[in-house]
Amino acid sequence: MRIRVRTCGPCRAQGAMNTTWNSVLDCLTSPDPGGKTICVDQDDMDFLEGLGPATFSFLNEMYLLSSRTFALAIHVWKKFIAVRYHVGKPRMGQVQLLKTGLPNVSCACYVLCCKFVETHIPRIEDVAAFFGDNVTATAIRHHELQILQDVGWDVNITTAVDVLHAIMTCAPPCLQALSQRAELYVNVGYCDTTLSNFPLPVIAVGSLLAASCDEFNTVARVDSPYLRFVPEHLITAECVLWCNSLRNWMRRCGR
Repeated sequence: MRIRVRTCGPCRAQGAMNTTWNSVLDCLTSPDPGGKTICVDQDDMDFLEGLGPATFSFLNEMYLLSSRTFALAIHVWKKFIAVRYHVGKPRMGQVQLLKTGLPNVSCACYVLCCKFVETHIPRIEDVAAFFGDNVTATAIRHHELQILQDVGWDVNITTAVDVLHAIMTCAPPCLQALSQRAELYVNVGYCDTTLSNFPLPVIAVGSLLAASCDEFNTVARVDSPYLRFVPEHLITAECVLWCNSLRNWMRRCGR
């Protein structure tokens, strides 16, 4: 099905709308909504996994948006990569495709998550301008549809920030200040491939442990006296491991 509108004279604006609607219809009616999987080597997969957090960190700092936007973008990006790419022996043309289109895709992922979370979102033209000639507003809009298509039009994903917010509803008023620092540690942890693969409750509680260690100058413990509001079954040795791994990684990075 195609929507056709004459684009001569005063109807050019309708023509632009026609192009957009046809793109949407193509996604909705495509017999293969997931597209073809692209084969890449391990180095390129590592590049892919690092590109998203690097792009989102830059944009989140630039626009001072919420921690949940960043966390959601990480989850959508990982879901997109899992659908679109796999590790193997790549073909020559596929490697070239990987390098040229990805900056637009990572920006599109971030803009898409902004639309889902934020009240006021960055203009796509402004986002593109930050990255120079390699990123365009037209390409970002195109890849927004591609990402939605590949992730099954589902970006309503629970993140570690959501789990953290749920836990903090039980915290006494005197400890509410831990939330902001813990959110920061969640997002820092999301920037490391190993730390970001832990279960969401582990990341959330581990970030709270790290925040309490900084606030009260203590070491991470399962029986932390400052986190008694956290359900006992959630504070595990794995949370302590995550907390200590995060702090060690931040020291190595000079943070």
